[in-house]
Amino acid sequence: AATNIIDMFIISRGYHTAFRRFIANLTTVEPEPPTSLDLRNSYASLLDNKMISDTIILHSGIFKLMFGARAVPELQATLKVIPSSASLLTENEIRVRVVDLVDAFFDINVWNFGETFYFTELAAYVHLSMSSDIDSIVLVPDLPQNQFGDMFQVFSRENEIIQPDISVSDVEIVTQYTVNNLRQNESTVI
Repeated sequence: AATNIIDMFIISRGYHTAFRRFIANLTTVEPEPPTSLDLRNSYASLLDNKMISDTIILHSGIFKLMFGARAVPELQATLKVIPSSASLLTENEIRVRVVDLVDAFFDINVWNFGETFYFTELAAYVHLSMSSDIDSIVLVPDLPQNQFGDMFQVFSRENEIIQPDISVSDVEIVTQYTVNNLRQNESTVI
């Protein structure tokens, strides 16, 4: 009997590429993750190099989407940005740049399965790259039951990697933050 059972989560390059094409609206069909049998066939070399006492079980990892319409309602959100008065960029250029930076922040090569998302890290990353173009950026949940701050920390399971489903429509340019556009205490706002 095997004494070591090793669960290994894998996202294949083909699945990742197909999923990114789906998110970019280059295809309308959401790709299915590879089955355990597909993974065993594709990654047989991993199984050949295990110890005799080991059993390796290959599982397909999945993506946990944030921000856009394809994310579960609890993870849909809008990034609200206050542009700098010194910025030479148009509002559309700021939106596009923020989307590009969010995509770069969630590069699959730097994220691990089960890693927690902290909005403060994303905000710092965007601020560092756009320091002369924006004064502030915040994350506001779209779900009416959620309030400002509810998505500042998002957990993922051991088989999930967080990825953005974001477009320029998920970035809103505002001149200031108010109780209404931050959706603070929305139940008391008339």
